[in-house]
Amino acid sequence: MVKVKFFATFREATNEKEVEMEAHDIAELLRKLVDKYGKKFEKLIFEDVEVSRRLQLRQISDLAHVELHDYVKILVNGKSIELLDKLKTRLDDNDTVAIFPPVGGG
Repeated sequence: MVKVKFFATFREATNEKEVEMEAHDIAELLRKLVDKYGKKFEKLIFEDVEVSRRLQLRQISDLAHVELHDYVKILVNGKSIELLDKLKTRLDDNDTVAIFPPVGGG
């Protein structure tokens, strides 16, 4: 199982601080999270909801076409998926995934 931690708007959309899920990579995890939390969560995560729907239906073989909103940051064990293998980043039991928008200050 993978531990998923939600922050800020994602915590509000899910009404949860964290959950545990079974997933082999980030794409599968996001599919399962959208299934569980619905359209509000989906709109927060994905740039293009239509692409998200095709991802849900597993009609996209090339994940390069799936874009997250610019403000979405996903970390696996403290490392950005942008520095790993993006949506193809593999997940193992006991990994921790954090999903949050960047925090701005002024």
